[in-house]
Amino acid sequence: MQNDISWHKFDNLHEQSQTLAQRVAEDINRCLDLKQQATLCVPGGNTPVLFLNALSHTELDWSRVTVILNDERWVPLSDAKSNLAMLQSQLQQHKAKAVKLIEFCPCLNTPQENSNREREQFLAAFNADYFNEDNANNRESLSIDICVVGMGEDGHIASLFPNMPGLAAALNSSLSPALISADPPNKEARVSLNLSALLNAQHHYLLITGNAKQQIIQEEQATQIEQYPIGYLISKTSLAIYYSD
Repeated sequence: MQNDISWHKFDNLHEQSQTLAQRVAEDINRCLDLKQQATLCVPGGNTPVLFLNALSHTELDWSRVTVILNDERWVPLSDAKSNLAMLQSQLQQHKAKAVKLIEFCPCLNTPQENSNREREQFLAAFNADYFNEDNANNRESLSIDICVVGMGEDGHIASLFPNMPGLAAALNSSLSPALISADPPNKEARVSLNLSALLNAQHHYLLITGNAKQQIIQEEQATQIEQYPIGYLISKTSLAIYYSD
């Protein structure tokens, strides 16, 4: 295990989020100095809300920035649990109105019994467009520059949960980057970037709160064994951890 980890501790989530937003904005500016577009990958849920809001107030050439989620629940945009809806309300505002958001589940309006078939059709089309070098729409393959992830108290990242079906393949870094189906036990159906897609970034940040999550990271460092999905990210990246109790 690489263990190339830097810890950045803060007194509260507000300070933590503000500082990470400043750091990510600096990374984006450096990317834009070198190429036409910068791509940022971000987590959903509640923890990143303040970070995304702080980022929306940052002066950047947002028309040249693309943002993609780590994962998404397979729910309509109108659902309160939609990560895309959260991203639209917290990031795509203020100075970041021109940011391009890559949509997951853009046309989810069929009955529940058809959702699995619809999800597979969506994934096939999405991967053909974004992760296939010979894509049908001649779109440039998606390349993530900066990746911010969250983590659950079970050690999951994105929607790569312990004990979920297909986890071994999802964490196999020798496979091609892709958006995959994720069906964690006792949770909503989801789509998620696989580990290869998350590793594709040049910069990696972990945004967490609480002692339980800190202990998981420290356990992974101490044992040098990939026990949780987060361990696979730790072992293959230089990870900067922004955390508060």
